[in-house]
Amino acid sequence: MGPVSEQTAKRSPWLWASVGLVVILCFVLGLVILRNRLSGNLSQGNANSPTLTPFVDVPTSAPFGQEPPRVSSPIPGEQMTPEIEKAMALVENNPGDSNAHLGLALAYWDAGMEVPCYEALTQAANLAGPNNKDFYLNAAGEFKTREAWIPTAGMYMRLAAVDRGENLSPEIKSNLREAVYRAASEEEMPLFVFFERIDGFDLPFGYVIRGRYALYNGRLEDARLHLANAEKLQPQLPEIHLLKAEIEIEAGNHKVATIILTTLSSDLSIPEWVRNMAGEILVTIE
Repeated sequence: MGPVSEQTAKRSPWLWASVGLVVILCFVLGLVILRNRLSGNLSQGNANSPTLTPFVDVPTSAPFGQEPPRVSSPIPGEQMTPEIEKAMALVENNPGDSNAHLGLALAYWDAGMEVPCYEALTQAANLAGPNNKDFYLNAAGEFKTREAWIPTAGMYMRLAAVDRGENLSPEIKSNLREAVYRAASEEEMPLFVFFERIDGFDLPFGYVIRGRYALYNGRLEDARLHLANAEKLQPQLPEIHLLKAEIEIEAGNHKVATIILTTLSSDLSIPEWVRNMAGEILVTIE
């Protein structure tokens, strides 16, 4: 499903609201699946873990007034930290404060509790509202410093959704692309950063992200197919060459990958993060 044209959106004023509702339901289901999976792993190990179902889109803010904000709690068996307890107390005293919920999300992440982190971050974003650019930018920055790529990507994609990405600065666009690209190697990414929203932001880049996810969580053949689709649309996209190098590594063609990565790491015309990541990957195969 491609991006909806502006003309179509004007003819259907309820279209975006309907899409948002579907996205919210998918996101909530994703959290349930992930929480149940991790809860099961704590008691049974990894042998019986269910397969994650990839959904497609970034959650938009939930309707207000349906239920009061709640304090996200850890999965049973996970140990509380003083930072979490302090953040929970702040949320309990300020249940409508989006920054308090963000602080709790960060405390959970720092303690290695991903699912409660995502839940608290969703609460925070919903309270912040769909047009709160300052909140999303701050939240993305906080998670980026922690190299927490899934929540970073999710916050940048929410930021891009405010005005469909038309007014993002080059720096923010670069940060967004880095976060989404790095997050694409993680199995849970499609539960929180939806492919179709990435397609709407930049279709060739969307194919690259599908390809990288397939490379690390699916099949090499699918990764190559998505890469080919991206090349047809925008062959000079730097992320295309980065993904091509990773695919060649997986295929055992280290010499080809080395040439690509060496070229990327020294190309001053491409984004700095692409150069840096090319250098990071190059070190692993030398």
